[in-house]
Amino acid sequence: INKDWEKLMVRAAEVKFVVASCGNELLRTSLPVLYSELEKCQKSLEGYLEQKRSKFPRFYFVSNPVLLLILSQGSDPQQMQPYYEKVFDSIDRVVHSKQDKLQIIEIQSIIGPVKETISLSKAVKSIGNIEEWLGELEKEMQLSLKKLCESASSECVAQPLRQFVTKNCGQFALLGLQILWTVQCQEALTKAKYNKHIMVETNKTQLHTLQDLSSWCLEDLGSKMNRIKVETLVTIQVHQRDVFADLTKRFREKKLTDANDFEWLK
Repeated sequence: INKDWEKLMVRAAEVKFVVASCGNELLRTSLPVLYSELEKCQKSLEGYLEQKRSKFPRFYFVSNPVLLLILSQGSDPQQMQPYYEKVFDSIDRVVHSKQDKLQIIEIQSIIGPVKETISLSKAVKSIGNIEEWLGELEKEMQLSLKKLCESASSECVAQPLRQFVTKNCGQFALLGLQILWTVQCQEALTKAKYNKHIMVETNKTQLHTLQDLSSWCLEDLGSKMNRIKVETLVTIQVHQRDVFADLTKRFREKKLTDANDFEWLK
């Protein structure tokens, strides 16, 4: 198709006149054939890309031109670096092992000069068809984050809040704050029958947590990413404080009695 098209363009360049070029009988017979062949190529390409997308569904969010570029880089995993952000929501780059360049050991999210790095619990081999090892990377990402989630769920209660937030990435700092709030609320509601002051005390604790988080915003947090993390925690804690303040009000009005009440469970 390309060679025939080049021949037609060469002849058109030689004639130099549009009407004379278009009046060529060869042009009238060749163009419909070329168009038909291009349609076949397009259908074949669509079928090929659909096969790749069915094996790695995240490719459905990538345009055909970009997907072709990604597939063309499959033999060299390092060339995939600019395209991770198009396939994964919060992965901008991956880190390969210095000993084995084919092994992916860390994933990174980047905002400006700052990087948030998550170590994979098991290295992923970037070898074979690109859609296959990207699928393995996705699974290992999920497993690694699950393990970190399990660790964060226990640390958020045991560690001071500042230490916990500093240690963990934004996702788990937020999760830890929500778990801590839920534990405190559940405990207060469970003991409310025997301790009339615990709801008010817990409400004060929630307010104190909000004040602590707000005070961090006045400090130099070191990076834009840390500031975004803390500001998000403040926003969530404002909502949580308001929810528990409403629960405390309902408890005073005797519209809420314990942790099994629908007002809490909903």
